[in-house]
Amino acid sequence: MRQTQAKALSERKYIQWLTKKHQELKQRVAELESRAYRSVQEERAVQDLKKRKLATKDAIAEFERTLRV
Repeated sequence: MRQTQAKALSERKYIQWLTKKHQELKQRVAELESRAYRSVQEERAVQDLKKRKLATKDAIAEFERTLRV
């Protein structure tokens, strides 16, 4: 039983970490998108950040689904 509780706790901490990462990516995207002009490199960075943000959100959803099972 203790092992199951410890695993559930570590899984929740992982979800919290993913959620924090998602928020950081969201803030960075917003920061770059708020600029009136973005260089080509910044545009690529925005695209990359959005992909990473989406992948993080998908990982959170998948992990939460596995916790419910």
